[in-house]
Amino acid sequence: MKLKISRCAASPANRIYILDVLGGEGLQTGRGNYEKLRDEVTALMPDQVVFMSEKIFHKCCSDLDEVKEFFSSIKDECNASTFPLIFIDGHGDKLHGLVLPSGEYLDWNSLNSHLAEITLKAGGQSTVIASFCFSMTAVARPSYEQPLPSPFYYGYSDEIAAGVIRQDCSKLIEELLRCGIFDQAGKSIKLYSEYDHVTFLFAPLVAKFTHYQDFSEFHPYLSKNKLRTLLYAEIGAKFGTTKGLNEVLKKALDPKVLLAPILEKVMHNTERRSRLIDELISQI
Repeated sequence: MKLKISRCAASPANRIYILDVLGGEGLQTGRGNYEKLRDEVTALMPDQVVFMSEKIFHKCCSDLDEVKEFFSSIKDECNASTFPLIFIDGHGDKLHGLVLPSGEYLDWNSLNSHLAEITLKAGGQSTVIASFCFSMTAVARPSYEQPLPSPFYYGYSDEIAAGVIRQDCSKLIEELLRCGIFDQAGKSIKLYSEYDHVTFLFAPLVAKFTHYQDFSEFHPYLSKNKLRTLLYAEIGAKFGTTKGLNEVLKKALDPKVLLAPILEKVMHNTERRSRLIDELISQI
């Protein structure tokens, strides 16, 4: 059974922030992104010149204090109707994090903490484009007990040339603004989204209840019959009766009952989550 899931490539955005920590070396990707965004917005919405000056922000930062201040300003502006698209242009170190011109590092945990605070203030709506080497390290080992710091995170797994990053970002800006999609073909930058995050969790559950015979062959101790037998024995021994247990188990082992609590815990509370739950339940 192949499930049909409506996926997005980004959250809705009405503020664009460009954090530039390149320090004046190499290609100025941050300035290039700002100019590209300005040109694309002008081409798509010629009457939105004011938007460019009031909603698109390019900030150069040199040290940790300035970076923290920048993220704090984004958080202060976000609310239930203000959603950020954040570009981060700089250099990355796989072990230590984002390299700042001062020689300091914004480590991966701190980066995630900043992004999580912003996303929470924005009601679960944020998109991050981390345009620097090894930036995917930030989501390499996500916590499967909570939502991602940002539901849509673009980045690089390895070291990458500055020219490639600039080309990727230029194409990405065009696609997101013009079509709202992301075609990974021909790009080194990749997307890790909340859809990837939750599929890891709900896929085994869906397989268990939609291909139960195949699943039972590989995991006999997780079959419905085995689970029922174990629970009957455990509850009977503890309480002396299993009266009414069959009806309880029927409801408890219903994938429609199990799916929603899982997704509600690990996805941000947005329309995307509601739609995904509805789509999964309707197809099982």
